[in-house]
Amino acid sequence: GTDVETDAEFRSRFNDNQDEAAAATRPAIISALLDLDGVTKVRIYDNPTDTDTTYAPAFTFNTVVYGGVAETVAETIYAKKPINTLTSGTTSVVVDTEDGATETIKFTAGATDTYSVKMVYQTSSGKVLNSTEQADILSALTTLQAYFEIGSNVTNDQIKGVIYGALDFGRLTSLHVYVKLSSDDDSAYTEGDISPVYNVVPSFDTDNISYEYGT
Repeated sequence: GTDVETDAEFRSRFNDNQDEAAAATRPAIISALLDLDGVTKVRIYDNPTDTDTTYAPAFTFNTVVYGGVAETVAETIYAKKPINTLTSGTTSVVVDTEDGATETIKFTAGATDTYSVKMVYQTSSGKVLNSTEQADILSALTTLQAYFEIGSNVTNDQIKGVIYGALDFGRLTSLHVYVKLSSDDDSAYTEGDISPVYNVVPSFDTDNISYEYGT
């Protein structure tokens, strides 16, 4: 005889087994990293082929991590990654292994590019947008950017859609949205989509949103 296992002990053992079984998978790595203090976004670029890519050399995976402490991020990747798979990235951290050796874990720190926004619009009444309407647009853009992911495009139509949605139906009869990196001069404004590089999360410069009434 052994003591009878309680429900709580069984659940704990079951969860431990589930965690161990789920290790070395993309969801396990992402979930573990998102549990770390300061980490808000994670994206894994996996390259299982024998051809190098922009994001990861052959037979490696590059984990882009937005936020967090480098040493803790590396230790978490080490604990969750497949044993026979190499990591890649622009940051390298030496991690102590359980057998008294060390392993270099690589990943890429996420970054932010900030964009200015210019709206050229016309209204059904012929009157410019008032301060309340501009505040509603700012709030809508702030909500939108919370959904931006690492290395993912943001289309001009998405930005226009939230601006239309922030105002009364029919308030605008025409709208053009222009964006540029905040560090660029005004000649860089474009109606194109925002296409960040692989480790960048775009964001809006909320102090540099301009409005022009016109065509």
